[in-house]
Amino acid sequence: MIGCPILSDSPVTLECRVTDVIPLGSHDMFLADIVAVDVSEELLDESGKLHLERAGLAAYAHGEYYELGRRIGTFGYSVAKKKKHPPKNQGRSKK
Repeated sequence: MIGCPILSDSPVTLECRVTDVIPLGSHDMFLADIVAVDVSEELLDESGKLHLERAGLAAYAHGEYYELGRRIGTFGYSVAKKKKHPPKNQGRSKK
């Protein structure tokens, strides 16, 4: 949409339009709207579902690199309604 360059080796590209830049002392934080997404075909299954674990992603934090890919939850996990279980029999038998 904007015409930004895309790295050919990048499995996922998010094209963004910057809406705000917030100075934070040692660095700036950029707020942006995502206006286009480009995804490598190798990350999609036959139904078109994205499998980000196939991308071999890495993250950098506090001077160290971390491998990404293991799912630890789903959207809404922390606010999902818990399943109700029937009351447990407390060891009392009916006579």
